[in-house]
Amino acid sequence: MEVTGPQMVLTMKLTTFAWNVFDARRPDADLDPWQRQKRVTTFPGLLHFLGYAFYFPGILVGPYLDFAEYTNLVHHSLFKNPDVLSKLPPGASLPPGRKTAAYIRMLKGLFYLAVFAFFGPTCSWSTIFRPQFRHMPFIHRSVPLIYQGTFSLTVHSFFYYQIYGTVERCKYYALWTLTEGASILTGLGFSGFAVTSPAEKNKLVPQWNGAANVIVSEIEFPSNFKVLLDSWNMKTNVWLRECVYKRVAPAGKKPGISATILTYLTSALWVSHKLLSPSLLLMCDYSTVSPQATISLLSWALSSPQQPVSRVNPFDPSSYPRPPTLRTNSSTISWPP
Repeated sequence: MEVTGPQMVLTMKLTTFAWNVFDARRPDADLDPWQRQKRVTTFPGLLHFLGYAFYFPGILVGPYLDFAEYTNLVHHSLFKNPDVLSKLPPGASLPPGRKTAAYIRMLKGLFYLAVFAFFGPTCSWSTIFRPQFRHMPFIHRSVPLIYQGTFSLTVHSFFYYQIYGTVERCKYYALWTLTEGASILTGLGFSGFAVTSPAEKNKLVPQWNGAANVIVSEIEFPSNFKVLLDSWNMKTNVWLRECVYKRVAPAGKKPGISATILTYLTSALWVSHKLLSPSLLLMCDYSTVSPQATISLLSWALSSPQQPVSRVNPFDPSSYPRPPTLRTNSSTISWPP
């Protein structure tokens, strides 16, 4: 832990607060729902502002929160909502399950910390700098094979880099999960009620997922690249979207590729200037080109002579061309019916 962690968190908080104050001076018609909900119309006192800036559970590594969230937390405004009060048990002022959710996060965080402490010294990406790894033939570095009579686990093939990656990430899982539990204990992170069991549809269970900064299952087993990005450092993603991506777009226009590039550039500078590397450009290109390529390929695949490509919207099933009608001796069959 070093001083850069708190500085990064303070950067997110102070820039968000500045934009929230700016939004309060803009016409209501120019604001989107998030900006309208988070704008700061009245300046807080010094103690209130310092409490927000140095909110204890999140001052070191997050989770980051905006000023409206902190104000709702201090005044219990969220729990005074009539919709929430109607679902609380008689006599309760807070939704139940807060301490249980916090202790579960604590146990998970300690587990991730134990995994990193136990396996970190041997299962590390620093293996690539060891002399025995550099002198191995490429094929033996790439796949788990027997090398000089020893199974490749001892010579660290690329195959085990996937495992090493999980071990390396456990330190971040531990930090973010422990601070999430501490935030929940203060009352932050309530995300409403939900039905958790199909057999008990009338039983609403309070959810405490609003302070999460990482979804471990989606990081280790993501369904696509977007899910991977959205599940890692989630609060920072919110900050980049609301304070950079949306702000650099011209008024009245949707953010384009220039907004994407500036957002990735800001993210790299925010973490470290050392991240200004080809990997940043590749990630930016992938996230920009991939959706456009998907739309183009789907449009081409779903088009027909009667329905040109330009009229097919991949996200609108009603624009899909209808499959040809099949004719038989007995009847005419059309699929789908």
